[in-house]
Amino acid sequence: MPKLAAADARAIARDYHDMALSIGAYRFTNWERLGVARRTELERLQWTLLAFSSEMTTRAITLAVDDLDATLDELRSAVKSLKSAVKRAADVRSLLRAAARAVTLGAAIVAGNAVAIAAAVGKGS
Repeated sequence: MPKLAAADARAIARDYHDMALSIGAYRFTNWERLGVARRTELERLQWTLLAFSSEMTTRAITLAVDDLDATLDELRSAVKSLKSAVKRAADVRSLLRAAARAVTLGAAIVAGNAVAIAAAVGKGS
């Protein structure tokens, strides 16, 4: 099974790190407007994305795919789209939706689950 190159895994990890930072910035900027439950939910998502970032940089990610280049292109595109959605979130609901999608994709990447990755990037059945 093919493995993501270290540089590719680091680039995706960096995007996950950046998304976590964006969520944290939103949480602190909007602290007074967010209730305790929303702040807690955002913090949980932030830490999950940071953990995925760390996982992506510390271990090889093996994917069971026929065409790693095409899968990697789809991954890059999906991660960039999620990163943009997190950064431009106008309200907490849109931020939570984007962060939840990033968590779903991150879990699939870390697990090396090609079927779950395809589903998370909208290529699944």
